Amino acid sequence: MVLLDLFIKEQFNVEVVHINYKLRAEDSLKDQILVEEICRKNNIKSHILRLDKPENVNVQEWARDQRFLLFENLKMKFDFDFVALGHHDEDQLETILLSIFKGYALQTISSQRDFIIRPLIDVDKKLINNYASANGIVYRLDKSNLSSSYDRNFLRNEIIPSLKNRVPNFKTRILKFAERQKNDKVLLEKLIEQNIKKWISEESNNIGNIYYQKINLQILETKNGKDVLVQYLKMKFKFSSEQISNLLDSNKPEAEIHSDNFIAQKNRSYLYLVTMEGDKNNKKNQEETIQFSELPYRNHKLYLNKNDASGVDGINTKLRVDIGKLQFPLILRKGHSSEDFHAFGLKGAKTELGKFMKKNGKPGHFRSLDYILVDAIGHIIVPGLEIDYRLSVDNNTKSCLIIDFEDKTDPIIAQSCQD
Repeated sequence: MVLLDLFIKEQFNVEVVHINYKLRAEDSLKDQILVEEICRKNNIKSHILRLDKPENVNVQEWARDQRFLLFENLKMKFDFDFVALGHHDEDQLETILLSIFKGYALQTISSQRDFIIRPLIDVDKKLINNYASANGIVYRLDKSNLSSSYDRNFLRNEIIPSLKNRVPNFKTRILKFAERQKNDKVLLEKLIEQNIKKWISEESNNIGNIYYQKINLQILETKNGKDVLVQYLKMKFKFSSEQISNLLDSNKPEAEIHSDNFIAQKNRSYLYLVTMEGDKNNKKNQEETIQFSELPYRNHKLYLNKNDASGVDGINTKLRVDIGKLQFPLILRKGHSSEDFHAFGLKGAKTELGKFMKKNGKPGHFRSLDYILVDAIGHIIVPGLEIDYRLSVDNNTKSCLIIDFEDKTDPIIAQSCQD
């Protein structure tokens, strides 16, 4: 309520979100009514969600998941810039102590993470209470906070008051300790990234616009190399120590692990890392056929230009095919590992597309992310990599199709070259 009052006085364009979890019967309803009254009084739009708790769930985890899902959906639907939460320095103190007591890495509440901001996170709770009293801010207390059945409440109600009485400036000392740890962590992460940089290369799987990191596993043979790699994978990709250990020790071909947002896959010599978002985007279009005006993904342009057969030798990374051997229309779609490919480099010998991609250095998980161009009778072109041997230019070729793609920041533009 104090945060809302500050936003109103500063004339921010705000809307209010309130979730009634129905966990405290009449008290929950009174909380909702108060929020609705304040919003009506100040002519502020409110978003009220009433939920019924499922059986056999962790109440705190369920409630947290529900509200953050709502925040994200509302942010996208109404194009809000930020979602502001009212955490203060006592919440920060509790979070730090909880992480210590539970044996986690030291955790703190960020003042901003993605679209979530916490403007009051460094503000003393006493100042907030004083502001509320001085400005006549009406608010309600969650009576469940008085129960010590939850760990956070136990800390708030019993442990922290005792420590404050015992240790002068206890809160200040803990918050400064956490700040030092945070600064040390930032320094450690910079050193780790500098150390591992020479072992990493960035690669792309053609027009699918899926970029992934490739880490040379020779780093494991260097002094402290394994420790550096493990810490890097934990901090950058949020894998657990156990996951990483199992992956590095695995003898299974193309073993892989998953975190919430990333996939790591290992072969004998390299570790490959890609975002799950890229994987989701590709799976979404797995069975789709896409016309030229609908090329998937941002930041790439696919160029198809018709030229005379003469004067096209020495075209570096560009591919060329005999346009007379193509059967239009061309379609861009997901490649399937098992489909037949008569690769130019194999002089037309038939192989499976997946096997061809593997021979060309594509790790297994990412081979399924590549897009191909296919004509009406099944000739395959892998942009930036290879053509169907049956489309190759020969002495009888009169004109050819030049295929190239490049990374751009503009929206994708593709040009069909059929007359």
